[in-house]
Amino acid sequence: NLPEQPVALNETWTAQIGNPSFEGEVLNELSISELTDDYILIGSDNKIDLDEKMSPEQMPGAEKASLNMNGSVASSIKLDPETKWVSEAEINQEMEGYISIEEAPDLPDDKEIPTTISISATYFTDP
Repeated sequence: NLPEQPVALNETWTAQIGNPSFEGEVLNELSISELTDDYILIGSDNKIDLDEKMSPEQMPGAEKASLNMNGSVASSIKLDPETKWVSEAEINQEMEGYISIEEAPDLPDDKEIPTTISISATYFTDP
């Protein structure tokens, strides 16, 4: 999300951005790290701390489950200076923690499953 007010080089702003790993959003602090005639480079490096209840649709077979994870997400996004459209983006996310399953008819006891999520995404448009 672009800032509502103009920002200068290395100045920061915050934006809520959706995350593909879970339902919800991450509060990101972004900054313009480079400004040229060809592109605007926006960067961010943020922490994720997640304690989220999961629905039975997200965790079939469990009446009650939660996702407890923490980690980071870093991004580098190039924008076209005229249109402000993304021309390139790289996003890297690392999270570790566990899924806690309670009240599952097929399990004799509650269970914590160690979980690691690693996502690397690259986007670019042809010139």
